[in-house]
Amino acid sequence: MSVTPFKDFPLADRTHAWNGAAAVMQGSRGGVDLPAADITRAKNHLAKYYKKMGDDAPWEAR
Repeated sequence: MSVTPFKDFPLADRTHAWNGAAAVMQGSRGGVDLPAADITRAKNHLAKYYKKMGDDAPWEAR
């Protein structure tokens, strides 16, 4: 059985993964245990994918 790498799925099909990662970054399911600087870097990285999908990251909501 061949496995398609995550990066090869259309960006719109990955929305659920980004939403799950964003929820954890905001404290869902216990959050993450990272230094504040790393949390900022991770949020910035995830925000780039939200922008590619034409959306704002949840923590950037207007």
